[in-house]
Amino acid sequence: MRAAAWLLAAALTAGCSDDAATPAAPLVDAQITDAPDASDVTPDAPPTEWTGELTLPFRYTGLSEPASGYERADITDNVGTVTASGDARPTLAAQTVDWSSAGYQLIHLYTTDANDLQIAFLYCRGGQTAGVYVEGLTTALSYIPDATPHPCELSAETHSVTARLRPFVGLPDGFEPVRMATLDGPGLTLDAQGVGRISLGGIDWSLTPFAWVDCPDAMCGLGGWYEIHSLLRGPDGATATVILYLMRDNPTQVRTAYGLRLDAPAHLPNTMYSAPWTLR
Repeated sequence: MRAAAWLLAAALTAGCSDDAATPAAPLVDAQITDAPDASDVTPDAPPTEWTGELTLPFRYTGLSEPASGYERADITDNVGTVTASGDARPTLAAQTVDWSSAGYQLIHLYTTDANDLQIAFLYCRGGQTAGVYVEGLTTALSYIPDATPHPCELSAETHSVTARLRPFVGLPDGFEPVRMATLDGPGLTLDAQGVGRISLGGIDWSLTPFAWVDCPDAMCGLGGWYEIHSLLRGPDGATATVILYLMRDNPTQVRTAYGLRLDAPAHLPNTMYSAPWTLR
C-alpha cells in the first residue's frame, strides 16, 4: 500500500471497532419513484434517476476541485454532483467518519451510472478540503490532494434529504473483480474467481469485489486488517455497496461496515459473519 493509502484504511477504523454492530446512520424506509427496469436504459436516453427520501444524522456542504482525475464535487446539504470526465453525476453524501485524532473528518460521496459505481472519500481538515480518495468499477483506488482548499462544512444535525442517483444496470466492459481472498460461510461466500454472495439487510445479494485495502498493524493497530470493497446486486434492480473487514487476528469471521443501498437509498446494518477466509 502506498504511503498515502494508509489514510483511507486508518480512517475507516471505526468500521472495525467493537461498536461495529451499530449502523453508521439510522436505518430508514426509503420510498423509490421512477425506478426503471434495465430495458428502460439505452445509450441514447439518459436513465431516469432513482429518487428516495433518506434521513441522515449529519449535514454536509462543500466543494472540492482536485488537480486531476476527479475533477469536482459540489455538495449542498448532502446532495449534489461529482464531475468526472466532464460528466456531472448526481451524488449523495451518506456517511461520515470522525477521525478527529488526526484532525480529519471524512465524508463518503456515492455516485452511480448505468455501468459504474464511484465512491469518493473526501477529507476535511480545519473546515477545508484536504484531498480525496476515489475508487470505483472504472476507477482504481487513488488519492488526489486538493489543489485549492475549499470550505468544507459539517454539522451534527439530523435532517431528511431527497437522494438522487442514476440507476446501475450492469458491469462495465472488461471489468475484472478483485481476487485477493476467498470466504466460506453460511451467509457470506467469495470464490477464487471473485464471485460471491451475501445475505444482508434481508436481501440475498450477489457480491462483486472492486477494491482491496491492506492495513497492517503498524499503521492501523487492532492487529491490522484487510478490506474488500464490494458492489452488491439483488432482485428487481436492487444495488448496494459495502466494505468487508477481514481482521488479521481472526481468520474465521468477517464483518461489514458502511453498507448503503443505492436504488432505494437506505443504510445497511453492520453485521458479523462466521466465514473463514484465506488470502490468495
